[in-house]
Amino acid sequence: MNKVRWTKQNVLHLEKLINASAERCMACFRSRRALAAWYDPTASLTAFKPGGTVTASYFPSYQIVTVIKNQLVAQQYVRVVDGVGMFSFVASGKKTRVIFDHIAEGNKGVEIPARTFHWQGLLENLAALCERRPIPFVGGRFPGRFPKGIRHATVEEFVRAWPRKKSA
Repeated sequence: MNKVRWTKQNVLHLEKLINASAERCMACFRSRRALAAWYDPTASLTAFKPGGTVTASYFPSYQIVTVIKNQLVAQQYVRVVDGVGMFSFVASGKKTRVIFDHIAEGNKGVEIPARTFHWQGLLENLAALCERRPIPFVGGRFPGRFPKGIRHATVEEFVRAWPRKKSA
């Protein structure tokens, strides 16, 4: 299940139900190896605690603001995009609903669909890593078979298909 919402308050809200425990989902944020698999191949993690940083080349670099074990990771973006991101993990039986909110002044105009596409791709990668499937979103695109709910291979295709009233 994929759910995407945006608000006039510059908040992008995405949800993904992942067939894995909250502990397994959160573990993907704790190591450089896991981050390199689902987030950015060049990801470098200093420490998985408040004040720790992740440096990446294609996706946003960030500072970790808050960590609540198996429940929440809050990030302050320092490169590529602005704002704050919050990954929440809600256990639902043997599955986990991962809720991602990106709050930023820059979430407006054409940036809404562009950022939505990239965050969806990263959530698909997180799900794939947790579920031990091949990573579907590579180099900012879906080069192979689309995951359920994904209809566009590139951000350009996604932006063209985005209804104008949504990004106004």
